[in-house]
Amino acid sequence: DVTQARAVGAATLVVEGESIERLLFRFLDEVLDLLQSDLYVTTAATVRFEGDTKLVANIEGEAYEAKRHGHVHEIKAITFHDLHVHRNPAEVFVIVDI
Repeated sequence: DVTQARAVGAATLVVEGESIERLLFRFLDEVLDLLQSDLYVTTAATVRFEGDTKLVANIEGEAYEAKRHGHVHEIKAITFHDLHVHRNPAEVFVIVDI
């Protein structure tokens, strides 16, 4: 239940890529890795771009607690298939494997 997640910790993620789509993919992959490897639930992210090939994100979140956060579906992977990024209006489309 995402409404039960709190922002009690912070971290910075830096990813590089040759396109905005690659940057989004790599950022989401890092966020998923934090959940799967470190059991860290991301609750908010502030993202900035440094040039065309670097994304820096300040994320907030907390350690995953099964009793409080619950568990419905697990995201297995972020996919690059059919990933779209539109700048104006800001909109992204991402398919995940569950």
